[in-house]
Amino acid sequence: MYPAERTLTNSIRQTLYMLKRQFGGTIDIYTVGSASTDPRTGVVTEARSVVKIARAAILPARISREVKRSISQISANKKFVVGGTYDAGRRLFIVDRNDVPDLTLTNNSYVVYKNRKYEVEEVQEFEFEAGWTITGRELVGEVPEQIHVLYADSLIRLVQGLEAT
Repeated sequence: MYPAERTLTNSIRQTLYMLKRQFGGTIDIYTVGSASTDPRTGVVTEARSVVKIARAAILPARISREVKRSISQISANKKFVVGGTYDAGRRLFIVDRNDVPDLTLTNNSYVVYKNRKYEVEEVQEFEFEAGWTITGRELVGEVPEQIHVLYADSLIRLVQGLEAT
């Protein structure tokens, strides 16, 4: 690595550190793998993996009105074209590669932040593999199926069996 690249990489890392300190929050990035369907019951099972990021920079949501028009509405009345509207929130997540060096983002990935599901619309990678910016569109009304990792740590010795008193 050239000295100029090293200087630029260090300044990018310092900027990411300051962003995480000011706008930091915990997010989970889920990647949906292969899916299989049981032919008898019709139950679909998906292989999912989750990566928990303890501190990512989360920028405020930007809400914009989305308009959907179907071709049948347009062809039925050429003078008055209407459609359904809904408010879609977009949020920008900035992830440092030092926090998750083995993360791979795909089109099947989604982000969960504060029990809200964000579909990954766009992923941009920083220069010198310093991190990513993830643009997520909130899926309003969709409850995210989450994976919660449980831990049990105790100094109590567990014994199976009966003791006579």
